[in-house]
Amino acid sequence: MGSSDCIDQIGIVEEVKENSILVRFQSAPACGNCMAKSICAPGSSEKNLVEIHHKDQSYTAGDSVKIFISRPMGFKALFLGYLLPFFIVIVMLVLTSIIGLSELVSGLVSLFVLLPYYFTLYLYREKVNQKFIFSVMKLN
Repeated sequence: MGSSDCIDQIGIVEEVKENSILVRFQSAPACGNCMAKSICAPGSSEKNLVEIHHKDQSYTAGDSVKIFISRPMGFKALFLGYLLPFFIVIVMLVLTSIIGLSELVSGLVSLFVLLPYYFTLYLYREKVNQKFIFSVMKLN
C-alpha cells in the first residue's frame, strides 16, 4: 500500500494470540497538549486497542509495529463512529422541535436515541469488524 492510499499508525504489540495480535496505538505527540485529549479516542489509552488477524507468529509482546488501513475503510469507521450518530442527533433534534417538544425534551430525546444505535453497533460488532482489514508491519 502506498502512503497516499492508506492511513497508518504506530503501535506496540500488547498480546500475541493464535491467529491475531492485540496492538495498542501510541498517541500522537500533539495529543499531549491538546485540551480535548481526555474525550478524544486517539488520546484515550483504553480505546486505542485493536485486534489484528494475522497468522504470522513472528510478533512478540512489546514489538513496535506500524498498522495500515485503507483510506476508504478509515472513512467508513469515521462515518459509523462519529458522522452517522451526529446526523441522527441533528435529525431527531429537528423532528422533535417540529412536533413541538420543549428544547430540554428535544435535546434529551436526541441524545437518548443514540443508545439503540450504539447498542445495535455493539451487537453487530463482529460483523462490522470483519469489514475492516488492517495490515501490520514490524518496525526494526
